[in-house]
Amino acid sequence: MRITPALLVLSVAACSGSTSTGSLPPGATLTGRWTYSIGTLTSVGGAVTCAVSGIILNLTQEGSSLTGSYSGGTINCGSLLPSGSGSVTNGTVTGSAVAFNFDSPNWHSTGQATSATNMTGNATVQLTVSGNSYVLSGTWLASHQ
Repeated sequence: MRITPALLVLSVAACSGSTSTGSLPPGATLTGRWTYSIGTLTSVGGAVTCAVSGIILNLTQEGSSLTGSYSGGTINCGSLLPSGSGSVTNGTVTGSAVAFNFDSPNWHSTGQATSATNMTGNATVQLTVSGNSYVLSGTWLASHQ
């Protein structure tokens, strides 16, 4: 399977947000360095399966706003592709619920900060693989470094 970096487009299908079940501990913030991964991204119908590992997030939380950058890591859909680098945008924190994009609404992650050092949730990604566009979804995890 060939993945074309220039055609790597990440997009949100329908984003079902997580319901907040609480808040971060008083004074806790998501500011800092995180490692982000998605064990298995699967397309509708299962035609394509990918994994994302080792993406470094440098996040800044100011109130309910979450911004920053991402870099490094790989996307593996049968062959390894660097994930590149860019900005974490449109990030929000409401109680323990988090949501953010990589560069644009094209890579969207929603979920929960389960503690000040762990986050998890769902991601929706659109990738162009071997000239075909696929919408994939999977569970992401992030650990504070």
